[in-house]
Amino acid sequence: MNRFQAFIVDHPWRCIFFTVCYVSFAAFGLTDASMNNDSRLFFEPDDPDFMHLKSVEAQFTEDDNVVMVIDPANKDMFTVSNLTLLRELTEAAWEAPKSMRVDSLANFQNTEVNGDELNVSSLVDEDTELTPEYIAKIKHIALNDPNLVYNLVSDTGHAAAVNISILLDRSDTQEVKRIMMHLEALRDRMAAKYPDVSIMISGTVAFKQAQDMATQRELSTTSIYGLCAILICLYIMLRSVASVLLTVMVIILSNLTAMGITSWLGVQFSPTLGLAPAMILTLAVADSIHILMGHQQGVRRGLSKRDAMYESLRVNMQPVFLTSATTAVGFLFLNSSESPPFREMGNMVSLGVLMAWTLSVIFLPAMVMVLPQAKYKDKAKNHAMMEVLADWVITKRKPIFVFTSIVFTMLALCSSKNEFNDVWFKYYDRSFEARRATDFMVENLSGFHRLQFAIPSGSSQGIMEPEYMQGVDSFVTWARKQHNVLFVSSFSDTIKRLNRDMNGGDKTAYDIPGQRELVSQYMLMYELSLPIGLGLENQVDFDRSTTRVNIMLGHVSSQEIAAFEIEATQWLAANLPKPMHGRGAGFDLLLGNLSISNMKGMIMGTTLALVVVSLLLIVALRSVKYGLLSMLPNLFPAAIAFGVWGLWVGSIGLAVSVVSCMTLGIVVDNTVHFLSKYIRAKKESQLSTEDATRYAFKTVGSALVATTLVLAANFGVMASSHFYPNASMGLLTAITVIIALLVNFFFFVPILLFVDNDDDSGSSDAVIADIVRG
Repeated sequence: MNRFQAFIVDHPWRCIFFTVCYVSFAAFGLTDASMNNDSRLFFEPDDPDFMHLKSVEAQFTEDDNVVMVIDPANKDMFTVSNLTLLRELTEAAWEAPKSMRVDSLANFQNTEVNGDELNVSSLVDEDTELTPEYIAKIKHIALNDPNLVYNLVSDTGHAAAVNISILLDRSDTQEVKRIMMHLEALRDRMAAKYPDVSIMISGTVAFKQAQDMATQRELSTTSIYGLCAILICLYIMLRSVASVLLTVMVIILSNLTAMGITSWLGVQFSPTLGLAPAMILTLAVADSIHILMGHQQGVRRGLSKRDAMYESLRVNMQPVFLTSATTAVGFLFLNSSESPPFREMGNMVSLGVLMAWTLSVIFLPAMVMVLPQAKYKDKAKNHAMMEVLADWVITKRKPIFVFTSIVFTMLALCSSKNEFNDVWFKYYDRSFEARRATDFMVENLSGFHRLQFAIPSGSSQGIMEPEYMQGVDSFVTWARKQHNVLFVSSFSDTIKRLNRDMNGGDKTAYDIPGQRELVSQYMLMYELSLPIGLGLENQVDFDRSTTRVNIMLGHVSSQEIAAFEIEATQWLAANLPKPMHGRGAGFDLLLGNLSISNMKGMIMGTTLALVVVSLLLIVALRSVKYGLLSMLPNLFPAAIAFGVWGLWVGSIGLAVSVVSCMTLGIVVDNTVHFLSKYIRAKKESQLSTEDATRYAFKTVGSALVATTLVLAANFGVMASSHFYPNASMGLLTAITVIIALLVNFFFFVPILLFVDNDDDSGSSDAVIADIVRG
């Protein structure tokens, strides 16, 4: 190892040339990089729940849509002007790219019977004058039809919506942009023509555009502000422009290498992979700071540039490697995740942290050697502060330990207050129009969480059986009575409406007819009367063996969505014949289940990584005692941080679930570096426990503080992001790295002092003073 360190400081240009070559080769892979913002990338193609959703969509229609929400200033949709707007907007929406169906109050297919003839026509007929009598009739029908209220019109008629079903080509990355540009232009034209009406755009396609916008914002603003925060903090701590720039170079080159290799492997970049650079940054910063501050301390002690860097590598090589290796192992455990993007992220971060280590111990020292020697200002004040802190911790070890043990334990227990919840439209704050439109829609019009139940009959044409339709109707009736259910649509409602109308409007006939022939006849007459584009394919499958029941939920968490789906599935199994048994499908359901399974994967990965860390430390430090002791400060910070999160926020989603793995590197960094300096002082310099503690505080304390401040500043800036996953991840990460430092200084150090209390090496005051002063 000493020969390796000597080669780096004696042959810097060779090291730089080698680094530039392999980084360039790896980064060349970015020329073939491709982006994929499809949210369905989160799910494994053979995941049973995902396959079920795709099966339901293939049987009926896909779930992608745009919802144009209408909010009139007079809070009454049933006026001549507002109904005219609705009719014009509905007609124009058909011209949107990839539009395959448009549903609204205007073109709702109303049924009436004249004698034996069934008439099916749009509720707001374009050929009929909007007289007060006709408007009153429209309002009466609209506010009393279960297929319209809480779906396309509010229960009081003060708001409405136009739902545009979109058939997306997921391989065309520009298609969403074209669709939204067309509809935004349509919205603007209508807003100019009808200035007293507000039109907002929501729906799954609108949120796909919001995701692209969020990515662009992160790259153009949040990431730049974060980098600025890093630069400022690095300069304050290192007091050297050259050292700051070298650290930034390590960050950039580490990320370029990891991203390039990932691209070489054919992985598409997704929003989840966008988290990887921030994770790689943590280790790149930590490794660089330890190497650079070690070099600065040697120069201040009077060593030559070459000897100072050699000593810094000698002292820091092992702890830096241990930190990087254990972090890489921790992220490799993400391969147990059920979500492909998280597995890819784990592999990319593992590559990145190993590259960060390589660059920190080869490229960084080599660059320092070829650059002119900087003059470092004396940091006696910093050392004095560390000495004062060390003396205080040593003197007050008992009350400090008791206090921190109680506080940290209580906070860690509060982690149980967190609930799994991923409401994906709330990923975006109100600076996004799609979020504002959705908030209005949920508060005033309809829900946003959709569950689909495909209920089979067991045979072709089986839905014509009265027993089948009655079974579906009983399920619909049950669903409408459940808490948080706002809207349920089913073809059984259409059959009941037709039966009523064919019986002269008799309200008692609003029921499923008892003869198969009548059900078949009603369906045939109705289907033949429907205009092109408004067929039954969204409710009834091709061979008439299955119908789809759509259920819209209101203000619910992902856990409540999962609970409702389980309850509904159990009701179907308990109340309907076996051929009619089915289960729910929906993107929100998938995402909620994924959050839970991913969190379990993170916990397992972090736990296994901690075990590996402890084993590696036992081997590297040649001490079972110190290896086992290190588990406490490595385990505690994440638990405490999640406890703080439980008290403050109380919900965990996909992004927050990765924080324990993400921060493991910096948590281990604190423990490994402090412990390595402490053990080195005891073994090499024969210092007592207290003096070894003072030595560790002085030699590495400032570096740990610097690393913590830099990372907390960077992730603290991320907390201001308009994209909630990044904001929540940034905030919790900042909390975790600060807590990690506090645990290391005020919990772990007192434990060391207690455990090694009787181990007094009897070092002389002169030797102690000489070593501690450096």
